[in-house]
Amino acid sequence: MSAAVVVLIVAGVLVMLPMPRDAAPAGDPVGDRITSADAPGDLSPADRPLRVIGYLPYWEQPEAVADVEANRGWLTTAAPWWYAPTRDGDVVEQHPEYTDTSDRVVERLRDQGMAIMPTIANHRDGEWDFEVVPELLADTTARARHVRALAELAAARDFDGIVVDYELLGADDRDNFTAFVTELADALHADDRRLGVALHAQRSDAGEGEHHRAQDYAAIGAAVDELHLMTYNQHYDGSPPGPIAPLPWVSDVIAYTLRHVPAHKVILGIGLFGYDWGGGPVADDLQLTHADTRIAMTGRTPRFDERSASPYLRYQRSGVDHELWYENARSVAAKLALVERHDLGGAFFWRLGSVPDDIWRTAERTLGDGS
Repeated sequence: MSAAVVVLIVAGVLVMLPMPRDAAPAGDPVGDRITSADAPGDLSPADRPLRVIGYLPYWEQPEAVADVEANRGWLTTAAPWWYAPTRDGDVVEQHPEYTDTSDRVVERLRDQGMAIMPTIANHRDGEWDFEVVPELLADTTARARHVRALAELAAARDFDGIVVDYELLGADDRDNFTAFVTELADALHADDRRLGVALHAQRSDAGEGEHHRAQDYAAIGAAVDELHLMTYNQHYDGSPPGPIAPLPWVSDVIAYTLRHVPAHKVILGIGLFGYDWGGGPVADDLQLTHADTRIAMTGRTPRFDERSASPYLRYQRSGVDHELWYENARSVAAKLALVERHDLGGAFFWRLGSVPDDIWRTAERTLGDGS
């Protein structure tokens, strides 16, 4: 979950910009309030059963917007990764120097027929902040201010909803986090807007760490319209090498989730990135087009691990052994097949930008007709 670095050239000057690692319904319907039990096309630009969501990272926003434009007609929702919380409950831009939240960008996305649900994450100025959310949520005054600030932001910009991505909370934060999600859902639903919440993937109530015990799947699933399952990073940059989202693990996560959350609310996460382990304690975080370039430079042919349904390559560079795991069209297709198999509400892609076209064509064939 630590930050990597993006190299940008701004006005002819080389800039090293930190970027994040990929880690990553309360009550009955009242009147015309929106709940996830309503038709799945609520506030969606198209009346179709599946929600197909693309996360747009601020550090690669032009490329991500280009991905949206190239996939017009079947991507339903844009989730720009734009906002962060403060300890007193305000909402600020994650990285103002590099984040373009302008009306021009919003209208460009709307021109593609997409709903807009920007993301608020505990990530600011290129770094994860794992203290701000626990402090904020424990203060009921600050929490109420935060709920109000998010609802007012959505109304002022006429966003279709909000996605919350508060990561690596602790077990002590569980009740406060659930209360916040429920309160925010009520505030957004009162104004006919949606709430999505991204959760770490887990296979049991106990999970595998403190961050899992912060998540009450049943209570959060009851409050939200969309539960975004972060079904990736089973192996991550600081772990031993291995598949990022092995198919049996993803299936186990879905099985656990469906014991607590209605299937139509579950949005399956597809990680569009790779890791190259070798030469250091932390793997290189690779966008998929960069992974393809690195593979081509080795002159070797990747292999496909049938059990995990994941491509990988072992090679040497400068005398150092490397192991690269990533996603390709075949591995993405295997995971997307689970959406139909389990009748899930849809899928989201983390992240848009620098994604090979064959992956998009595979996803469109699987999801684009809404079946």
